[in-house]
Amino acid sequence: DFYLCASRDYAQHDLAWLEQQRALLEEAGLVQAGAVELVDCTDEVEILHVAGPSAQALMHALCPEAASVPFLQMRNLRVCGVEADVFRISFTGEAGYELHVSA
Repeated sequence: DFYLCASRDYAQHDLAWLEQQRALLEEAGLVQAGAVELVDCTDEVEILHVAGPSAQALMHALCPEAASVPFLQMRNLRVCGVEADVFRISFTGEAGYELHVSA
């Protein structure tokens, strides 16, 4: 299984492109028809980005276990009592996080 996250604004565009690529791979015989399933969960997930010089301190206060998430990896944790997929990332050069929660 793979989890692909892209901008909500381009979700339909990205999904159409992925479906096109799947069809091309199937036509070329590189992927068995029906072997790849694409599921659009855009309306089921909300994402909060926490970044900047205080991101680590804030996340530690909200969820001490967040410090154990390695860079570019994800852990399912409880943040303030809410189940979240916590991704450790950096778009700003500082330690950053994305919290993916059920909508």
